[in-house]
Amino acid sequence: MDENKNESLLLCYFTELMRPLSIIATVKVRMLFILLGLQTICCGQECLMFQKNRGRTAFYKKGDPISFRLHNDKTTYTFQILGFEDSVFVVSNYKINPKEISHLYVDEKTKIWYVFKYKYEKIFFLASIGYFLASVINEKTVTKEAATISGSLGGAAILARLLVNNKIRIKGKRRLVISDNCP
Repeated sequence: MDENKNESLLLCYFTELMRPLSIIATVKVRMLFILLGLQTICCGQECLMFQKNRGRTAFYKKGDPISFRLHNDKTTYTFQILGFEDSVFVVSNYKINPKEISHLYVDEKTKIWYVFKYKYEKIFFLASIGYFLASVINEKTVTKEAATISGSLGGAAILARLLVNNKIRIKGKRRLVISDNCP
C-alpha cells in the first residue's frame, strides 16, 4: 500500500513538473507556425530561377543584371530585371517569357559552378610569366628554351580565352522559370 502511494505521489509530482514544459513546448510550436506563415507572406517575392541540375541553382531577383540570347537570334541582350508579371519578367521596355531564352551568359552567380573552366586563362598566363622570370633569375640570361616554354604557356592562355565558351545553353534538364520561392 505504501509503495502504491509513493508511486502515485511520484507520478503526480512528475506531471506537475512536466506541465510548464508542455506549455512552453506548445508556445514554441505555435510561434514556429506563426513565423513560417509570416515568412511566406513577407518573403514570397518572385525571382527568375535558373536550374542547371539538381544541385546548382541561380536566382535572379529584381534589380539583378542578366545576359541572354533569344531563340533564332544571335544578339546578346544585357538588361537589369525591373520586375515580374505572371509568367514573364520585365526588363527596360520589354516583357520576356523565360521560354523564349535559348542561352544564358555566365555571370558571377553561375561562374562558381565551374572550378577551373574560367581560370585556365589566368593560370596559363601566370605560369608563363612565372616560368620566364624564374628562368631569367636562375640563369641570369634569357635562353631559347625558356622563351619557347613561356611562349607556349602564353599561347595556351590565349587559346583558353578563345575556346572556353561563356554561354550556357538552356536545353534538357536546364530550366529557366519564374519562381515564388526565392532565398
